[in-house]
Amino acid sequence: MVDISLECAIVGQPGTFDVTIDDGKKVSVLKNMIKDKNSTSITCDSKDLKLFLAKTDGGWMRDVDPAVLELTEGRIHPDAQTLIDGERMGETRSIKDVLEENRMATPQSRQVHVVVVVPKAGVSLSGDNDGRSIQKFNKPIEFSELEHEGGVPSKFRTWRKATVAAIASLLDRIPVIIIRAPPLSGKTAMFDLLYNHIIRSKPNALVSRIRANRMAEDVKFADFFKLLYGCDFEAVCAHKGDRVVLIDEAQITYNDELLWRGYVKDTLDAQIPGLRFVLFSSYGSFDAYRKHERAGTPIRIPPQFTLGLNATPSKPGLQVSREELEEMVQNSIGASVSGLVWILCSGHIGIARAILRFLYCKFGSKTPNAEDIEMELRSVELLQYIHFSYRGIPTADAFQRVKKS
Repeated sequence: MVDISLECAIVGQPGTFDVTIDDGKKVSVLKNMIKDKNSTSITCDSKDLKLFLAKTDGGWMRDVDPAVLELTEGRIHPDAQTLIDGERMGETRSIKDVLEENRMATPQSRQVHVVVVVPKAGVSLSGDNDGRSIQKFNKPIEFSELEHEGGVPSKFRTWRKATVAAIASLLDRIPVIIIRAPPLSGKTAMFDLLYNHIIRSKPNALVSRIRANRMAEDVKFADFFKLLYGCDFEAVCAHKGDRVVLIDEAQITYNDELLWRGYVKDTLDAQIPGLRFVLFSSYGSFDAYRKHERAGTPIRIPPQFTLGLNATPSKPGLQVSREELEEMVQNSIGASVSGLVWILCSGHIGIARAILRFLYCKFGSKTPNAEDIEMELRSVELLQYIHFSYRGIPTADAFQRVKKS
């Protein structure tokens, strides 16, 4: 029997992690090891975890496959959903048996091997979890050198310092900011970067962060907050001094009356001095006449408090700047390709990242020449990659500019 390295991804949670295990050990042992590595986020018994081989077309999923990219950023791609709707890894079988029965090759790097599903019961609201899952206020996010970390892949990372600082400065005069933009436009990355900026720039403030996509369907904001931070949100409201609450995927909370018509509205109306909300949402403007369309914010947020993709003279936006794109290029393939990438992406950071991933898959760590890069950037294969990997695509205007360049 030999030790093998299995790269694992938990559905609904960003990032991947490695488990090294003797292939003669049973799947039940692998479950124990997965829980031990994620003791703060997995509170159910290890036997209740569901494990699936991350296979596609008879081979392992690659770390650049669309399904893996979405899993490592906390979302579920249709290919991943098909996978977890299939056959589970049997608890009584050895890892070696499972791999042989499925005719899987020995796990290698740049692959993902196991997809983990945690049941909703794995998160308890009882508060008797001996404090292991309680987060600390103002705890900084540590970005590692891993390829995927918290929605900000290190090889394609931009720290967006100017944009982050511009958004943070609005909190000095705006009590509620809602950042509304389509999926894959950089909201989750900005959520993390902004949080770190605020705790550094406002060391005396009480800063908390909530990922709404980790809430079970029947769990509301106040209950989830208490689970994470070990205190009632009312206590935060009563706290003297500055408090900032950041919520990612805030559209999930639109049916939470207490959050929106209570805490957020009271903050807008200056009823809770010192409290600030920053809400990241994929959709949903307030509309009093909406009946059958998807939900919008339960209350009206003033337009001057709402940010989107495009920046204005008075408000920053999520679109990537030329300087930020240069940072992404230098941190990835390190070649002077930013001009064509800038034209193609039209400032959409998700598309820029897709293009850089595509080039990285093509050339790896090699330094390609300008002619080869330009040929790939003008290829139909790139457009197909963007189409199948991302829900956002370049605009028609961007294509026209590429044709003329």
